[in-house]
Amino acid sequence: LPKGTLLLVDEVGMGDGGQLNEGGVRNLQTLSGVLRTHRLEYECPYNRFAFEADLRVVVLSAGKSFLPVDVFLPLECTQAAEEEGEGQTKETVPSLDTLRLFRLLLLQARYGPFTIDEKDGVAERISADFVEARKRAAAAVAAAKKSGGSEEEATPAESMATQEDLLRRMSIARLLALSRNESRLSIETWVRAGDLDEARLERIRKLPIGRPAGARTGAKAM
Repeated sequence: LPKGTLLLVDEVGMGDGGQLNEGGVRNLQTLSGVLRTHRLEYECPYNRFAFEADLRVVVLSAGKSFLPVDVFLPLECTQAAEEEGEGQTKETVPSLDTLRLFRLLLLQARYGPFTIDEKDGVAERISADFVEARKRAAAAVAAAKKSGGSEEEATPAESMATQEDLLRRMSIARLLALSRNESRLSIETWVRAGDLDEARLERIRKLPIGRPAGARTGAKAM
């Protein structure tokens, strides 16, 4: 696959009575390895060689994914959208010009220049928010232990409790800024990125099946 390829992996039908054979297991293990290391192993007659794999992966799943992901986002359908969908007989497909603009936007959001200027006070705001989040997480853990709960039950209440959480939040802020055609992060965009991440985590907290593995930080960027 060429560099920058986006893979769309659909796991929705994998739980409908299908059987995962030995080859399928190896394929899943290989794809999981690519997500974790960004390297793909090739089997040669007498040896194995690993090469860099510049890929992005979006996984669609009806539950817990077989693959490690960076960001877990439960999809919600509003009542209005459900009612509208019932009356539709065919899909609405964007025009070729619209699709081309979408592709250009994605390319810009991935490769565009981006900086965090210390003069704007953004770096200080990020640091302060992280310190406050760590304090709230520590307080939540202490309260959970005092009431007989576990640390695992307390940590999902805070979205930026670890360094990995902070890096994820900064990645979201970078992509959001570039999607707004901003090459420099502003406090407004940083706050908006936090709101989006909090909304995502709130959806995860509402899941009846509990928090999926990798929901907070995951294993590899998509």
